Amino acid sequence: MLSHVSTNAKKPLYEAVAERISYLIEQGTLRPGDRVPSIRNLSKQMQVSINTVKEAYASLKTARSGGSASIGLLCPGAPARPAAEPVSTHRS
Repeated sequence: MLSHVSTNAKKPLYEAVAERISYLIEQGTLRPGDRVPSIRNLSKQMQVSINTVKEAYASLKTARSGGSASIGLLCPGAPARPAAEPVSTHRS
């Protein structure tokens, strides 16, 4: 499913990792509710650093908003869940 990513001097490596994950989402290989590999496992599978995977997941979380099919996929090792409502600390 996820394999080694070749480097391209024109873009950061984390973008290549994020694009590979996005491709798998678009192809239907990864679907809402699927678990994505942990950061450590994905770094081993793709032969990149843990920080590269963290940055790729963070960029996907930022880029995928507005009902995208990948929202539930971006929490490594956990099934999709609706976002919790913010807790107000203001007392009336």
